[in-house]
Order: sequence, then structure tokens, then C-alpha cells
Amino acid sequence: TFHMLRLLSNRLANVLAGMGIVPGDRVAMVLPAGLEAAVTLLAVTKMGAVLVPVPPTLGAEPLGWRLADSGARVAVVDPEAAPALDRARHRLNALERVLATGGGAAGATDLWAALKGASDAFMPLVTPADHPAFIFYPEAAMGTPAGVIHAHRAMAGRADHAGHGRQ
Repeated sequence: TFHMLRLLSNRLANVLAGMGIVPGDRVAMVLPAGLEAAVTLLAVTKMGAVLVPVPPTLGAEPLGWRLADSGARVAVVDPEAAPALDRARHRLNALERVLATGGGAAGATDLWAALKGASDAFMPLVTPADHPAFIFYPEAAMGTPAGVIHAHRAMAGRADHAGHGRQ
């Protein structure tokens, strides 16, 4: 339910804040579409951090490049992406913490265990429309072009066009 999404995303926002994530920090989301991805998207945007969505099927090189280029401090990953992340870790100087949905990543914190211990009360940050919300990378991005930053205003603008074939 939407209520459960609010409570779970509040918990994750509190977990991320406890890890030192502040507005403007980058948080990578290396998850397939599903509950964990929805909770991560909501948590990161409500705290004013910047979400870096990355396909979980990327190999170590493209995954590592995106995380390094974005400066992601935390990554939320699923088990499918954990081996690639482990191989890329040596070049990810900014990456401080990893939350894993099902284990597998070296030194990762279990996402669901972390959520259990967190408060479900969180006051969302009111961000200006031009505040960065997402960094998207072209499908074949490696080197250049770098990621494209989209502001919070893009969320509503893109929702208007979803499913209508317009860009």
C-alpha cells in the first residue's frame, strides 16, 4: 500500500541519514524494478539526496564507471549486482557503504535488517524545483558522455508524458 511505501521509505531515509547522507549526496540504486527500488527512490528523493539508478545487469566496468563518475557514497544493490560491485570496489573512492537486499556483497549491510531497526517517522525535505534529484546515464555510457542531472521539477514533468511516447 502507499502507507507501507511511506513507512518503509521513511525507515530507509533514516538509515541513510544515519550513514551520513545529506542533501545533494549521491546514492546509487542497483536494483531491478520492485518494492526495494520504489522504497529507495522515495527515500532518497524525500531526503534531498540524488538518486543514481543503475541497471543491476551491468558488468563491473560499466557499473564501476557510473558509481565513480557520480560520486555515489552509498549503493543499494541486489544479489545479482553484488559480484560486479565487488570487482569494481577498488576504484570507488567515494563509496562508503553498501546496502544489499539479499546479501552477497562484501562488507554490505542487509537492507531489511537495517530497516527493521529504523524509525518510520521522517520529515521530508522541501526542495526547490531546481534541486538535483537524479543522475541518469546513457545506456552505453563509459567515459563520455557523463551522467545527466535532472532536477526535482523533472519528476512531475516526466510523469505527464509517461506512456505517451513523447520525450
